[in-house]
Amino acid sequence: MTRVEEIEAAIEALSGKDYVRLRRWFSEKDWREWDRQIEADSDLGKLDFLVREALDRFGGAGRLPRSVEETCQSTLTTSSCA
Repeated sequence: MTRVEEIEAAIEALSGKDYVRLRRWFSEKDWREWDRQIEADSDLGKLDFLVREALDRFGGAGRLPRSVEETCQSTLTTSSCA
């Protein structure tokens, strides 16, 4: 039996309460990893296109929520935000 099969069998044997706890733990672990990846992608500029799309859609920095304006100012040059 492989390690994954052992884990699967152990999960199958869990009580309902323990299964819910495991699902919650696993979900939180996934979200932490997702947050780390998003932050890393943002730091590398991989998400700058989203700021540009928001600026195009909402007609410029004056109409964007403050958090988006701050992101634009901190991650992009002024010319690419306008």
